[in-house]
Amino acid sequence: MTRRPSRPDGAFATDILGPSIVASVGFGLCLGPVVSIATAGVAPQETGAASGLLNSSRQIGASLLTVLRGTSPGSGPGMRG
Repeated sequence: MTRRPSRPDGAFATDILGPSIVASVGFGLCLGPVVSIATAGVAPQETGAASGLLNSSRQIGASLLTVLRGTSPGSGPGMRG
């Protein structure tokens, strides 16, 4: 994935707001079906535990991705990766 280099004189609408809206819509469209599929075969009394496990798995996955992305070569500040 190609990232645009950060610019100190960037515009809010194009550098922050636009990508945030795209990401928000994408997460909104994906998260509902994923949660529905993950809890489809769970007994009603175990729905809370299944939901907690799903959320914990998402958080751990996001943390691991952040660590891996941060330690990969060429991903530091001012570098193209």
